[in-house]
Amino acid sequence: MFKPHPNIFKANSEIQQELVKIRSKRNFDPEHYVEIKSTLINQYFSQHNLTHAVIGISGGIDSMTCLYLLRYAMKKHDVIKDVVAVGFNTWDHIHGTTGNEKINDILTKNNIPVLHIGASLNKIFDTIEILFGQENNNKWSLGQSTAHLRTTLLAGIVSRLTGENKPAILIGTTNKDEYSFIGYFGKYSDGLNDLQIISDLHKSEVIALAKYLKVPSDLIEQKPTGDMYVDCTDEEVFGVDYDCIEYYTSSLFKIVCDDWIEIYSRIENLNKTNQHKYLVGIPTTCIDIMEAGHIGGKQLNLADAYDLYIESRENFISPNFVNAILIEDIFFSGIYSFNKEATCVAQQNGCYIIEKCLTQNFLSTMNKVFLDNVLKFNIHAGDNGYLNYSNACYDSRRVSFYNYKLSQILWNFIRSKINRWDLISGTPNHFLQTVTEEKVYVPIGVNPLFRMIEYVGGKLIPHYDFSFCDFAYSDKCETLMSVLLYIECNEEDGTVFFEDYQSQTPWKTRNTKDYQNIDGLKQIHQFGTTGDIALFPHHLLHGSLPTNNRRKFIIRTDIMFEKILNEQI
Repeated sequence: MFKPHPNIFKANSEIQQELVKIRSKRNFDPEHYVEIKSTLINQYFSQHNLTHAVIGISGGIDSMTCLYLLRYAMKKHDVIKDVVAVGFNTWDHIHGTTGNEKINDILTKNNIPVLHIGASLNKIFDTIEILFGQENNNKWSLGQSTAHLRTTLLAGIVSRLTGENKPAILIGTTNKDEYSFIGYFGKYSDGLNDLQIISDLHKSEVIALAKYLKVPSDLIEQKPTGDMYVDCTDEEVFGVDYDCIEYYTSSLFKIVCDDWIEIYSRIENLNKTNQHKYLVGIPTTCIDIMEAGHIGGKQLNLADAYDLYIESRENFISPNFVNAILIEDIFFSGIYSFNKEATCVAQQNGCYIIEKCLTQNFLSTMNKVFLDNVLKFNIHAGDNGYLNYSNACYDSRRVSFYNYKLSQILWNFIRSKINRWDLISGTPNHFLQTVTEEKVYVPIGVNPLFRMIEYVGGKLIPHYDFSFCDFAYSDKCETLMSVLLYIECNEEDGTVFFEDYQSQTPWKTRNTKDYQNIDGLKQIHQFGTTGDIALFPHHLLHGSLPTNNRRKFIIRTDIMFEKILNEQI
């Protein structure tokens, strides 16, 4: 045990500002989180024919917030029939009351029934004391025994319910700060459960979620304790507070004052001590929406893992792609920079346009790359550089290149302009539902394959874009949104969206053949001009009008998404 450092974030404004930036970039939104996470919980129960959830309640903020989240999910859909809250003895360090007393008070006021296993635990402890003698007991062994035994009893309740034709699972209540790196969970206790529902939330985010769900304020404000040691708070066990762990696991760790040297060392030592827990794997399912993993700890997922994946492939070279070396100067000289002051405007049907965000240097350089390589790498074109084997595009020349650095830079820019929650599927009436059939997808990055397309006097007939599934990365990873960078485009030559009689038809049953003409199609809206970036769902019917001998030059890529839950889980 340690004496925790005083709150370094209050003492050092530079570190405090850095943490504020980290949280702002992560952009946790309790309202969106609750809606999507409750959808995922209900999907899990439905897919596995489950009806009951069992959750251990210690009286701490994590378990109580999970209980409130489960009850929200239960009310949202008729899938979960009951949430069985099981209380056990813990010690309230502020009020001097046992967990049972506090739990009873809170849950009774909210008409939530609770089972208590404190008496059963006490009988087992009495037996252990008889075997080993009370004088040989210590705070650490008491804490460990408590965690191990209550997990066994909780699992017994799950089995009892299932045996009564009430198929049940045990819910985990560990947060990201404990789960992702320092290993503050028991391999044979709270690490053994069926479904972790807040493993993607920092402690600060659990607090925000608890406030949103209206968990009682006195419970939110108390000091966290996981009962690893009797009469010890979590901060006394760690030697640092939760903000320090959040900062460490969310940033390129910068030692900005002497105190951070010891804080860094304590967090690293916690990971080394508990590394064995990660080596054997975590026997539970985590339904993570936010980034939840960390190198050296819990397996990386979503955007973190995708970022490392595309870096590991470096710049994939194909005989059909422009060698990335030819355009490497773009990504190191700074001319790729986007206009940070550019405005993003939300359009109809989940479309976005970031206006005048491409710098003049970027436009001219990409234009030069295209013209220098179009004759050699124009693999999509037929005789004289024009397409002659498909009616999808007329009078177009095309060049493709693969560059992960541009992918990362572009994704970071897009994330700074568009709220990530607006891109996540699964919320009510979300634009992706017609394609994904209400599966939940989270955006994780930009496809590193970029396609340069030039039209001179041509047009793009009405069509849908198709998903690309990157099976080398994951069978749950696919593109769902198109991204267009307008390098040269007059206002009248922008992307046109058409009224679609199939807009409510699920993707799998939709006729996805290209339209041969636009006769009878009603134009809904049009956008895109030189310097803009546009994003829109693949399943929207779109094209362009004839350019009448004007040049139109765009770069096309996609937003990669990862499915959170699927039928195979």
